[in-house]
Amino acid sequence: MLGACAQPSATSTLTSTLTEAQTNSRILVDGSLADWAEVQPLITDPVGDAPSEYDLKTLYSLKADKQLYLAIQFAIAVPMVPLHIFINDAYFIEAQPGPNGATGVIYTWPANEKLADISAAYGEIVELKVPLEIIGNPTQLKMDSHSKTPDGQKSMDTMSTSIPITTSASTSTSTSAYTPPQITCPVPVETHNGDIVVNSGETLEIKNKTLELEGNLILKPGSKMLMENGALIVSQRYKSEYRILADQADIKLINSGIDTSGDVMVERFGSFIGTELNIVMEGGTTAYIENSIVYGRLGVSQSSRAKILDSTLSYIYWNYDSHLEASNVVISSFVFDGKQTLPETFQFQGLKMDKTFDLVIKSTADGGSLSLQNCNVKNLWSFNFEWGCTKDITIEDSEIENIWIKFPPTDEWISIANLPHGLIPEYDLNEAVSGISLPYGVELKNVELGMFKPEMWSTKATISNSYAMVHPYDAAELVIKDSTLINMNHYGCKKIEFFNDTFIGELQLIYKPEFAGGGFNVDDKVIGPGGYLHWVLHNTVINVTDIVVAMEEGIIEGDLTIVQPKNIANVSWVKGVITRVYPLIARPNATIKLLDSSATIWSGQADENGKASFSITFNTDNYTKTFTVQAENISQEVTFLSDTPLDLR
Repeated sequence: MLGACAQPSATSTLTSTLTEAQTNSRILVDGSLADWAEVQPLITDPVGDAPSEYDLKTLYSLKADKQLYLAIQFAIAVPMVPLHIFINDAYFIEAQPGPNGATGVIYTWPANEKLADISAAYGEIVELKVPLEIIGNPTQLKMDSHSKTPDGQKSMDTMSTSIPITTSASTSTSTSAYTPPQITCPVPVETHNGDIVVNSGETLEIKNKTLELEGNLILKPGSKMLMENGALIVSQRYKSEYRILADQADIKLINSGIDTSGDVMVERFGSFIGTELNIVMEGGTTAYIENSIVYGRLGVSQSSRAKILDSTLSYIYWNYDSHLEASNVVISSFVFDGKQTLPETFQFQGLKMDKTFDLVIKSTADGGSLSLQNCNVKNLWSFNFEWGCTKDITIEDSEIENIWIKFPPTDEWISIANLPHGLIPEYDLNEAVSGISLPYGVELKNVELGMFKPEMWSTKATISNSYAMVHPYDAAELVIKDSTLINMNHYGCKKIEFFNDTFIGELQLIYKPEFAGGGFNVDDKVIGPGGYLHWVLHNTVINVTDIVVAMEEGIIEGDLTIVQPKNIANVSWVKGVITRVYPLIARPNATIKLLDSSATIWSGQADENGKASFSITFNTDNYTKTFTVQAENISQEVTFLSDTPLDLR
């Protein structure tokens, strides 16, 4: 477990001329070359080798903020022709100008299956932003400018590079890479398996030692936790398996550190890791943190008070009813956490990443306050709107990564459509939602947005034409159409049907253990821990780096293409069973057999159209196995990651 105390590293396998920003890039996809002044060209092309309106001149590239930014300069001052860009011979981007703004779409290559819409702009240059969650590690680029002809499109000019990509100078305000400080794990090292409960009048002391905990830490009313020159390392196998819960308690950290360890898939923003440990302050808990490192999600809520000095934290959730004072603090992600609140209007301007700033809210309608002095949010500004939040918030001229929007259990179906991302000139969330009235308001003006994050708490909803981090809970019933689903955490559902959707980023099929034994109340209805799924897939693509399974049971059926992961080593199976139903196409009336090694474990017959299906139930013991399906003299290997339908013709 002491791996959590190791120095975080920022390494890259890229080895040529694609620039990698050392901190956030400050690139706006607006068609202007101004943001690229300090970036060296990746490719230059001779001027005059094509008609001027198609004549490619220079390609700039920058890898930062989990994005690949591209800027293409033409010989002509204002380019207005389509572009085709091929990445690693596996992905294809089509960019086009248009009367309502530029469009960019990324497809698989050569299959030409649409994966996602991407941010694009035509101006003095053509500018694109491509999520690295989709394309992985880009090492080869080829680009064509095109003219439209009666027979289709014709390539007019080409630029390409097969040189491996390297890091180089940054365009950010920082000239060197930021590396978060390491946690020192002093000896002796003590271990504890199971929960630690600190009762009223008791103090948990972690002084000049390291405590390795595999379980929850519960601080009861009237208890204390004192850490001086100490380290607390909580081992987890999946997101939120354990937590630190403080209710009317007192916490003090001086020259100390809190982190997670184990096989948990943690979120990574730059070099920040370990953000999957929830540290919850409730009931007026007080916390004093000085010269310390907390790689977890510190939630300051329910009239709690926190004072943080000269420290580094992965996440801070500040609720409007609580008091937070921070000075000289580096924060990976700051969340305005709207839970049960009184009505109030806020206008936020100039929330920028990786900038030193002061922000003061002297008092809120809920009795809270916020004072951030000489602080730096390195990676993410975010807003959370629980269903009980009644704030109306306008955000202007800002860089926001996530906007959580929570929906309650519903008896009738609601609709959510056109959730955007990228540079948003003007947007009102109320226009995207029908069938239910939102208690909160969200307006965006000139905001660079990473994504909306709709959380469906046993909600019945249709989500369409969106780029979003959808999180279903418990008994949610959803239909999701024509959308890109990034970093889905699936906590539970009754049934979800997917039509023409693409999963990118990471995929976690998990549950909420903290909701066991009473659940979580949303709009006077109880949300349980979930852990069940039933997915029906129609032309669905999974293109994620990793899959985590830590749930109860589920069924996955339908037509599925898995671009990645292809290697079962990228699947972490902690617990639970999933039955995959495999549709197949064979010759009409063909005899079908499913083999485990040489033993037949199922047999059947295709119908007159050659269609049949079988199922395999996977668990921790067999999810890595390879089976064989035979249709007369044709055979094919079958794994948990196989595409469907299987073709045995």
